[in-house]
Amino acid sequence: MQCTLRFKEKIGAGQFGIVHKAEMVTGDKKGSQLVAVKTLNKGADAQDKVKFLQEAAIMGQFRHPNVVKLHGVVTEEEPVSACIVCVYVCTSTSNFNTKTCNHVALR
Repeated sequence: MQCTLRFKEKIGAGQFGIVHKAEMVTGDKKGSQLVAVKTLNKGADAQDKVKFLQEAAIMGQFRHPNVVKLHGVVTEEEPVSACIVCVYVCTSTSNFNTKTCNHVALR
């Protein structure tokens, strides 16, 4: 699926990188939706990349109302070498500058 991610704000950080609140625009009838985008740190070594993608693979196996749904994984967009896109769970309402990352292919 081809889409555009518009990064809104940083909402957290984890072992592999930063988590952002973003808007995912798909260009179909669904329009857009808020998502959480977990990015892999720049300069991550091969072992961290493998663990990061394994995490995404495990997330993709779950279909349960109490588990966050995985929308997809981006592996080609620069300057981020990889990111995980999943359902955004609302926890706060802050407005920051918008950074746009266009035409991201979700795999």
